[in-house]
This record gives sequence, structure tokens and C-alpha cells, in this order.
Amino acid sequence: AHPLLKAKALLLRAVVENSATRFHDAMRFLTEASPLFEQIEDHALKGRFYVTLANNLQCLGTEEDRTDYTDRALVEYAAASFHYEQAGHTRYLATVENNLGFLFFTLGRFAEAHEHLDRARALLVKLGDHLLTAQVDDTRARTFLAQGLNLEAEQVVLQSLETFERAGEHALRAEALTTQGTALARLGRTEEARETLQQAIRIAERAGSFEPAGLASLTMLEELGEWLTPDERASFYAAAEQMLARSQQPEIIARLQEAAREIGASINRTGSPAEVDPAAHPTEAAGGDAPQTLINKFIEEAQRRYRKELLFRDEALEAMRELFFIDRVRVLQDLIDRTVLTAEPQAVIEAEAVYTVALRRAAHAANFAQPWAEFSLKNETQQLEKRFIEAALKEAHGGISGAAKLLGFNHPEFLNSIIRSRHPELLAARKTPVPRQRLPRKRKKR
Repeated sequence: AHPLLKAKALLLRAVVENSATRFHDAMRFLTEASPLFEQIEDHALKGRFYVTLANNLQCLGTEEDRTDYTDRALVEYAAASFHYEQAGHTRYLATVENNLGFLFFTLGRFAEAHEHLDRARALLVKLGDHLLTAQVDDTRARTFLAQGLNLEAEQVVLQSLETFERAGEHALRAEALTTQGTALARLGRTEEARETLQQAIRIAERAGSFEPAGLASLTMLEELGEWLTPDERASFYAAAEQMLARSQQPEIIARLQEAAREIGASINRTGSPAEVDPAAHPTEAAGGDAPQTLINKFIEEAQRRYRKELLFRDEALEAMRELFFIDRVRVLQDLIDRTVLTAEPQAVIEAEAVYTVALRRAAHAANFAQPWAEFSLKNETQQLEKRFIEAALKEAHGGISGAAKLLGFNHPEFLNSIIRSRHPELLAARKTPVPRQRLPRKRKKR
């Protein structure tokens, strides 16, 4: 293959792997492409290569807590800046400067962060790009928050909010509202902070932007937890956990774990919520088989509320008790309520459905005494991925195209590739494809 075409192909594959959070696979393609890009004289293309490499190194550094990856990311971003500047791509150059500002801010090197943000903003103002300028301002506001300059953060982010609203950028607006809510909370403006964060959650949810919605809920807990009731804390945590379930960022996972510990500690300080929650002491709240009685009670109440009857199989009820009851009774109650609300009358609830929903919410733990024993984020993520694929294949009766569609893949071959490379034990669960028969060619009449 021609070196230029091969370089572009390897870069594209790296971008795909990076988007799928397979950072080591992306690095393999980028490493293979590196000597090819050294021979290329196209500054714009080289800039794209180096910014992709820098971004991948930054992700690896965050995922594995490797400062050497982060240090190298800074070098590669600088290389990207040089090539974009040589190519005259001012907008791309400004984006790299914003990325550098964000990376320096996360490293606590605030003076350098502001230098790069100043440069990014000056370039974008000159171009008249208001949307990207607003994103730079949001990065600066977050930097001010990290510095403890809460008033400055609140003032700067206001400019971003107006731009995002005019542009209809709902996800970016939700993120900026979360930044503003954090600043307001730290300034002691509690009611304004709460209203702002709730607005961020609503906007993100309406836009289908799950991560911004989850981060706003998590921020509500972190910044305003002491002003929330126990039920509100539990509700915001459940929302954050659900929305951020797919996140692989160690920082977000650590924040969720800290929020869970804080909720547990507050219950220990104030006492068990048994006074308001009959599920806290199910044996006293309902006689006999307390978990099953309470689950039946949830179902009866929901069916009465929505005037609808559904058939829950015994296996489905057992799955609910096994997967949800112990520590997620409120989540279970909400799930049953929403199931009855949205299902067709006379629908049948199977155990497989309960297990599939549980996969999206369940957490892994070794034991209560050693919760981090033999923990590996990569292994945990791949195990969860395997269980989703297994459930999708079962739902699709082994059909790879149907399973791929359920999992959100546009091309079944992507799913085939994942199964072959990471979960070969699932190959047997696939339905053997029937080879397409070729029609006989018609002979031309002589």
C-alpha cells in the first residue's frame, strides 16, 4: 500500500479504537503509523496525527494513573500545535491550546493552564468563533474552581451559558450549568446552586446526554449533600450511578465511590432510615417472606395506580429479589413502577428482562471486608461487556445482526470482532450464518 494511504488508514483505525475506549489498541496503530508520518510533509495531516496521539496518551494516563503518559501527551500536543500553526489551521490550533489548558489544569499547573487558554481564546475571538470561545471560557471557569477562585469562576461561566443557549448546544450548556452550580454552592448561595444544578440535570436528560446529567447529579451530592434530605441524597446518587454506569474514567468512579461512602456515613450519624422506609426493616414491615411480600406490594400498588395487569413470572420475581432487594429496594420500586407505567396491558415479565436491567446497575465486589481485593478495572469492564453481549445474543436467538443492533453497533462485524478478540467463549452462542447462494449466471445467447 502507498505510505500515505497506509498512514491515513492506521490513523483512522486509531481514532475508532480511541472512541471505543480501547486505548492500548489505539496506541498500537499509532505506534505503527509514527514512522510513516515522519515521512509525510502535510502539516495538517501531521497535526491530526499528533493530536490523536496526545489525546490517547492523556486517556491512558488518566485510566492507569501514569504520569509518564501524561508528560508525553504534553509533548505530542506541542507537536500538534506546531504543525497546525505551519498549516495555517487557526481553529484546530486553538482547540489544541484549549486541550493543553485543560490538561495543565488537571495537573494543578494553573499558570500554564491560563497561558494556553489565553492563547486559545485570542485565536478564536480573532476568528469570530463564539461557540469554541465559550468552551474555552468553561475550561477557564473550571480552572478557577480548582484554584478556589469561585467568584471568578461564576462570572466567567455566565458568558459561556449565554452562547450555548443561543446555539442550542444542550449538553455543553448542562456542563456549564454544573460548573456554575459548583461555584454558587462554594460561594454559599445554596438555593441558587440547587436550582442551577437541577436545571443542568433536566437539560441534559432532555437532550439524552447521560454523562452530563450524571455529573450534575453527582455534583449536587458533593456540593449540597448536607442540605439534602436522606431520601434526596439516595435519589441523586441512584441517578448519578445509573447515568455514569458506562464511564471508565477512574476520577468519576472514585467520585461515585466517595459519594456512596458519604451517604453510608451520614446514615450511621443520623440513624437508620427505618422510620420512613419500611424496607429498612422488612421483617417488621411485612410478615413471612418479607422481601417477596414487599416486591408483591410494589407490583400491586403500581398496577392499581395505572389500572393495568401484568404477569410477572415466578422466576422474574426471584430474580428481582436476588438482584435488587438487598441494597437497592428503592431502585427496584422505581423500576417496577416504571415497568407497569410503560408496558402494554397483559404483558409478561420474564426473568431474562430482570437480569438484563440488573446488568446495567449491578456492581462487582470481592467481599465486604476486602472490597478492592484483586480488583482490575479492565477485567471488570470486560466481564460486564461479556454479560451484555451474552444477554443480547440470547435475546436475538444467536443472530449476530440482531445482537449487534441491540448493543448499538451499526455493523455486525464490529461485534464479531469483539467476540473473537476478547470473548471467544461466546463464539458458540452465535447462530451459524447461512452462506448466501449465488444465482447461476445466465449464458449469453450466441
